[in-house]
Amino acid sequence: MDLRINSGAYFATVRFGIRHEGCWTELTGENTVKVHTLISKPFKEKNCILGVIEVKSMTLDAVKRFLHSFKRSKKIIEILEITPVNYQRKLFKVAFREVYDGMVSSLLYEHSSIYQNDLISGDVEHITAVIPKSEVNRLYSDLSSLGTLSYYRLSNADAGGQAPVVLDLTDAERDALVMAFRLGYYVIPRTFHLEDMCAMLNLSKSTLQEYLRRAENKILAKWMYENSVEA
Repeated sequence: MDLRINSGAYFATVRFGIRHEGCWTELTGENTVKVHTLISKPFKEKNCILGVIEVKSMTLDAVKRFLHSFKRSKKIIEILEITPVNYQRKLFKVAFREVYDGMVSSLLYEHSSIYQNDLISGDVEHITAVIPKSEVNRLYSDLSSLGTLSYYRLSNADAGGQAPVVLDLTDAERDALVMAFRLGYYVIPRTFHLEDMCAMLNLSKSTLQEYLRRAENKILAKWMYENSVEA
């Protein structure tokens, strides 16, 4: 697995899909749910990982079936909390402890991942991680031993690449975006209009539109990167 990267670069972005036999992630194929990890904190000395996930499906029954099987998985030590986030959207948050050994999260931890994001759906864990480029080949080998890789893609990265998007916005872009959100420009039906904001900010409509579009573009680009969506 060769990584073509600038010699001075230290980090690489790794995007991969893996089917992990025997893991609770297999349940996403049986129950048509989607899972996203919010927190994954490995504790090697305690042989456990503290995790928080969000679970979503088109039906409440599918979520219930998933959670029932999730509790009984051999990889799960205990369920700490199940919280309904939005019943209408069938969205729940689950806090739990799982075993440390033989998990993708523990491998990423051992290969010095400084950032990771995932979407688990259809029995496949789709993961983006930032690791030292010296770990790329070893991670590939360990993942291949753990499960079946459907893809393993590499690209350049840097330690600052995951900085909060708010730091990427100019003061004018941030002020315009925050005001538009607070005043109801983004709600449906719209309760506030650009013309009203122009008067408040003493800006022309074209200038205000430019600020908002730049801010929106930066936030969307960040979201697409973090969720492995190709532009």
